[in-house]
Amino acid sequence: MQHNAISLFQAYGAAGYPFSKQKIERLISQDDRARYYPSLTALLASPQRDYLINNKGHKMKSKDSELVTELEDKTVILYLYESGCTKALTARLKDAYKVLVEEEKMKLEVVLVYIYDSWNTLGCTNEKSFMEEFGTMPWLALPFRDSNCKKLQRVYLYPSELGGPQPDPSLVVIGPYGQYFEPFGASDVLMKFGSRGYPFTRKRGLHLQVETIKKVSLGMLWDPEPVFIRGCGSEVIFLSSMHV
Repeated sequence: MQHNAISLFQAYGAAGYPFSKQKIERLISQDDRARYYPSLTALLASPQRDYLINNKGHKMKSKDSELVTELEDKTVILYLYESGCTKALTARLKDAYKVLVEEEKMKLEVVLVYIYDSWNTLGCTNEKSFMEEFGTMPWLALPFRDSNCKKLQRVYLYPSELGGPQPDPSLVVIGPYGQYFEPFGASDVLMKFGSRGYPFTRKRGLHLQVETIKKVSLGMLWDPEPVFIRGCGSEVIFLSSMHV
């Protein structure tokens, strides 16, 4: 057994037993594979559970097939959520969900991953608080304290302030059939561009940023007195020869 068995147990639970070097290396390899070659079934389902729940607590499972499998042809956003910490992001995501799913009927789904054991939530979250908060959200969720919640935190190195990547990995986007995925930049794209940023990849965010710069540049061509800001903060009015 390794000396850091307690921290390993916190990260892997019983799945890490006997916490040998070989076992942990195998689990790390599995996490890496799940991160870079995402499969919704591997990320969201387990041998004990093949369904998600809606905001009434009901199992979302069709009679003839598993809902997790049915999500494979959709863009899926995993929302790693901490109670009280991401109100602005939640509001922005609700607005985008209303536009994209309810109005435009896009093949998109959000899955809530409720973080219950972080520094911010430990001791102040329970199944009641989970259902109260989830009840205000229109999407699906993993059940409270589901083992896959901890797995997803490991796979996507959440939270970022504990050595994970930047920017914040609160939103993870997985494209239909895993055609693309955005593990770390989706929340920034959503906050900046709203539903226009769909599918919230950094590539889409860059495209919108370039379009914004082009519009600003074109607008300045027709402005007789465009204003530039020096590094010191002072303003300079540029008089173009077009307007002299």
